[in-house]
Amino acid sequence: MAVLFSLQNREDIWGDLTSHVIDLFNDQDLNIQYCAIKLASTMRHSSFIKPLIYGMLEDVRKLRASTFGARCEALQRLTGIVYEPVPEFREGQCFYSELSTESRINIALNWKKYIAE
Repeated sequence: MAVLFSLQNREDIWGDLTSHVIDLFNDQDLNIQYCAIKLASTMRHSSFIKPLIYGMLEDVRKLRASTFGARCEALQRLTGIVYEPVPEFREGQCFYSELSTESRINIALNWKKYIAE
């Protein structure tokens, strides 16, 4: 994990690392996944878009709200697109509620449509 954090400031070696970072999106360690997604957000390479989207529904299914949010943030930085949650998030709503899950599914499906176009 420390290596991923240190790579945030090593733009000079990013070019050779994109495929390795993509592999870490599916690491068994959730902290590694999260850090790899955050690094991808910083690196801003277009090759990250599809792999980030492909993992979204799995994040929803396994209730990984933080990782899902990191994917959304990275995709926003990479594409400039933001999909608003439907149903809309309400203040005080639990991140793991049925409504929150439904909102994440909706966002993930919108991203799937994006790559299908």
